[in-house]
Amino acid sequence: MSLNDSDIKDLIIKLILQREVKTFYELKTVLEASGITLDPLTLRSIIADMVREGLLKKEVSTNSKKFLFKPLNLRCNPIRYS
Repeated sequence: MSLNDSDIKDLIIKLILQREVKTFYELKTVLEASGITLDPLTLRSIIADMVREGLLKKEVSTNSKKFLFKPLNLRCNPIRYS
């Protein structure tokens, strides 16, 4: 099964909401455990697009010195991600 960028973006939001995945490495690990292998540069590019589109917010954790990702906009359909 081949996923396009839109499917991957939906999956990323779903993972962040349901599993409380917050960092890039947590997200990458969960995706790989699900059988979705992406080049790290490709995944970073998709996440950067999501930040620019206003789907994710990128914050710096003061404890771990890593970026944390939080959803901002659920594309006006929060039920889609539950």
